[in-house]
Amino acid sequence: FFFFFSSRRRHTRYISVTGVQTCALPILDLCPAKVVGVTGTKGKSTTAALIYILLKKLSKYRVFLGGNIRISPFSFLDELRKGDLVVLEISSWQCEGLKIIKKSPAISLLTNLGIDHLNTYKSFAEYARAKALVFKYQTKDDIAIFNRQDKYSQRFLSTTKATKYFFNIKAHSGNFFSKGY
Repeated sequence: FFFFFSSRRRHTRYISVTGVQTCALPILDLCPAKVVGVTGTKGKSTTAALIYILLKKLSKYRVFLGGNIRISPFSFLDELRKGDLVVLEISSWQCEGLKIIKKSPAISLLTNLGIDHLNTYKSFAEYARAKALVFKYQTKDDIAIFNRQDKYSQRFLSTTKATKYFFNIKAHSGNFFSKGY
């Protein structure tokens, strides 16, 4: 179906989407702000909310939170300016929508990958490929963040041209956050 979007500051647009789940993704195409995309099997909402709170408290930027966390990015789209930051929680279905607009968030984070949604996907591999799309359209100027302990996430390191960073969830495993592998 077609989703009709009208913005006071932008041209009226018709955006073809495959379902309501993908409606959050045109924000990557429409907003002037830098987008931080958070996806994964578990911990998306918590991680997105934590990033939002930290950025709001510790940065000089205006920060917005939306996406699959039940806050529509369209509710604040007209307020966004260049220099703002948007933190989006992105589901696997929304990741699939990235193929339509051929864009990825400037900063993408994959919390972890586990077996889930096999009622929708034919296999775990298909589900994992959908999640990995969050990195597919990144450029060398973007940032990709991976969980160093998640063995499935490691398979998708080559899917992005972005600078790679890693986080650890275990204190005894060295740096909690590091660049490179």
